[in-house]
Amino acid sequence: MTRDARRLAALQQAMVRLCVDPGFVDAVYAGKARGLPAEDQALLARVDRRAWSVDGFRRARLVQALIDELPVTAAVLGVPAIDAWLSGPGFVRCLRERGVMAVEAARDLGAAGGDLARLEGAVARARARVRPRGPGIGAAPGVVGLEVQAGVLEAWVRLRAELGAAPTEAVIGGKRLAKPVIAGAGREWLLVEAGADGEVGVSPASAGLVGLVRGAGDGVGEGVLRGLAVRLGAEVHEVGEVVEGLVGEGLLVRVGGAGER
Repeated sequence: MTRDARRLAALQQAMVRLCVDPGFVDAVYAGKARGLPAEDQALLARVDRRAWSVDGFRRARLVQALIDELPVTAAVLGVPAIDAWLSGPGFVRCLRERGVMAVEAARDLGAAGGDLARLEGAVARARARVRPRGPGIGAAPGVVGLEVQAGVLEAWVRLRAELGAAPTEAVIGGKRLAKPVIAGAGREWLLVEAGADGEVGVSPASAGLVGLVRGAGDGVGEGVLRGLAVRLGAEVHEVGEVVEGLVGEGLLVRVGGAGER
């Protein structure tokens, strides 16, 4: 990417922030926005600042979109925590890296929301069908492996049920959930899969399977993946068959070659 292209991308990201974050508007018009060159702040400040707030509901729609994807996390942490994320560094990173907003928010909120937030972030990533960048073999779009504390899946299913048939409306209406005490000992491994109908299923899986899906991630060399399979317990003479089987089942995908799907 050329210098001009990078500057244009940064300006576009700044304009999105100006439409969403009043605090950032104040900083730009005061010439004190961190990470944005003074000349670009001056350029943006030539615009009548009222233009950035023409749509007064834009931020509210983004908050609602996050609650749609992270209802349990939002109910446990509260709507203000979701709203505050839009003014923090995570949102800036999401814009810069063109990430999935709910996935990035769940990553940042995991410090407070714990494995429940991580699980909802995995569901959001599966629903978004994020493609591995490669090269090599990566987790198939719509497939996410996750390791969490034992009991998290059961707690999440129960809390989702407590929110009722319209969880977003319940959370926006003030419904709060106490962060559960998850007493399960050890770990559990989950496979998160988005179906053709857009529904996302979460099911227990073996540590080896989840380890391979997570290890493949955004794409690794096949030799690296085979080595991981051995460390996870596969026999050396079987690793090729194991990897090919997961590709055939649609859990892994080859990126950048004839096997890409």
